[in-house]
Amino acid sequence: MADVAATPLASAKPDLAAAFASESEAETRALGGALGERLEAGDVVALRGELGAGKTVFVKGVAAGLGIDPETVTSPTFTFVHFHQGRRPLFHVDLYRIERPEAVEGIGWDEAARQRNLQRVVNNSRFLLLPWVRVRNLASTVLSMVVRRLRADWQGRYGVEPLLVETLVDARRYRGSCYRAANWQVLGRTTGRGRMDRGHRRHGAAPKTVLIYPLVRDAARRLREA
Repeated sequence: MADVAATPLASAKPDLAAAFASESEAETRALGGALGERLEAGDVVALRGELGAGKTVFVKGVAAGLGIDPETVTSPTFTFVHFHQGRRPLFHVDLYRIERPEAVEGIGWDEAARQRNLQRVVNNSRFLLLPWVRVRNLASTVLSMVVRRLRADWQGRYGVEPLLVETLVDARRYRGSCYRAANWQVLGRTTGRGRMDRGHRRHGAAPKTVLIYPLVRDAARRLREA
């Protein structure tokens, strides 16, 4: 099963430690539930384990302990972060694309800033217009309308002000033309490993173009400093 560590952001207690062994999904969920019942605002739970180790099962238990329907919890591999509202807000983050701490620092974040502000980055995981719909500039117009509403709607629904939107485009099949036409900025490309490559053997196999859209003028500064 996955290794588990829980640490409050402001008051880490490295001298306190406990080890648990789980023999089934039910035990993993129960352990997560027991922890979820005790979590307070600002606590961070780090999960480390290979694919299938039980990380998402554990988070389902944590969600239940926070009063969240565990069946709404899925792996955020494709979307980077999932938000769930319960007794405390739960931000479920997958950092598999980050290979080294320096990669986070490279976008201007230290660890404290990343932990505070990751929920302010919204991932656009899907965008589809049916192929038989033929309206000039429809895609870029829809994207522009969405981002104009997103900041207020997201804050009203989740109580978090988003500062930046990101998306990934399959560079082998698409150019992301509708995003570019809607003034999204190309940030770079992923390593192309894909979510299944836990052994780091498939670099360059399926690179994705990363595009971003700042929702406020000083998004980068606020993500670093807020």
